[in-house]
Amino acid sequence: RPQQWLKCSGHLSAGQPGHPTSPPASVPQMEGSSANLGGSGPRSLRRLLPLLLLSGGSVSATSWDHPPNGLVGPHGQPATLAQDRQACGFLLLPATVLMRTHPAGLLQHGGIWMSTDGATFLTWEQERFRWSPDKVYYYRGAKMLFKTEPNTKENDDGSTTQIVILQDCESVPMYSLVVRGQEGRFEYDIHDQTGDMVARARYDTAKDFPNQLLFTDRFEMPIAVAESPAITNLADLVEGQHRPPEYAIRPWQVSFYGATTTNSSLMLAQNRWVIIAVVQDHAIRVSGESGQLPDFRPWFVGVCVAVLAVVVAVLSAVSRLINVAVYPPVSREI
Repeated sequence: RPQQWLKCSGHLSAGQPGHPTSPPASVPQMEGSSANLGGSGPRSLRRLLPLLLLSGGSVSATSWDHPPNGLVGPHGQPATLAQDRQACGFLLLPATVLMRTHPAGLLQHGGIWMSTDGATFLTWEQERFRWSPDKVYYYRGAKMLFKTEPNTKENDDGSTTQIVILQDCESVPMYSLVVRGQEGRFEYDIHDQTGDMVARARYDTAKDFPNQLLFTDRFEMPIAVAESPAITNLADLVEGQHRPPEYAIRPWQVSFYGATTTNSSLMLAQNRWVIIAVVQDHAIRVSGESGQLPDFRPWFVGVCVAVLAVVVAVLSAVSRLINVAVYPPVSREI
């Protein structure tokens, strides 16, 4: 219909205030009703041709890859093979996500990502009694979506840099996080598969809200903001409000900005998990600084060594019994 074509060209947005509800004078008017456009033949094509040219010109002039500020950053990276095969899957998230933690157990802790009305998007867990207790696994139902693996990189000057690798369910790297800062105020640089920095997370970007973690693209344009236990303004700051224990993983809230100032691919619903995974790593890292979370790695190694010793002893005894049964000892009588 003509009205639909005009919507695509940006000249008509029916139902929105401040927009015309009829085509402007510069748009050529077509004869007949909209039903006449469904006909076939050269006459119908001649009627549609001016409108198609006008629509194509408007769409090409306003590209989705260019925000109003004209700054163009890296495009979104393609999905991994496991995501294409739907072995890992995608996670579509809204503009506001709440992060809550389950009561911590002795050998593991975890939590959920949820909406403001209580819908659960995914669950995550971190097993403490295993060979790699620092890995965090994220699930949607019984299917793993992705996991995070901390690592350490040695620099040329002898210093070390903490890095977190975001991998899909088949351990294929997707993003890498360079961790900076200490004492509960960690900041991050987010890099894609090619090593290009696509976003960063910084504190102290707003004078009145020093505890907010702001995510920006490579041009310092805002992507999202996060704060614990929730995003507040000056009217919401209350002295003496209840807070969880220092060693507990604190709740967080993450809210994304609109797509009017940045063309970052992390604004897309299927890529917002990267930003929230950074906040989750920050929350787990801060809780581990207090030293209240036990490190069961030495116990795990000890149990593995003990089990291995028992298995070796049992195999040795069975082998000796088999040898005696097959080759019984010969008694020599004098």
